[in-house]
Amino acid sequence: MGTRNDSRGLPSIVDNIADCPGNPYQEAGFRLGDMITHIDTIKTETATREALARLQDADSITYGIIRDGKPMKITVHFDRSIPQGD
Repeated sequence: MGTRNDSRGLPSIVDNIADCPGNPYQEAGFRLGDMITHIDTIKTETATREALARLQDADSITYGIIRDGKPMKITVHFDRSIPQGD
């Protein structure tokens, strides 16, 4: 999944979702234009790179988003047996 970053370089708007088998973001239901408000319990407006880095080994992450003006949550499940990119 690709995002446009805010002024601090943190993800804010989904602008790319790779169309490939097993993409956990695509399978979770993300759509282009989704505005990310939370990553797990961390508000994106107050997030730090260090706080987000602690989530990199999580088996799942729940995102708070706004889609079409409505808040919702999407949980992404990661299969750690599949090699991840750099």
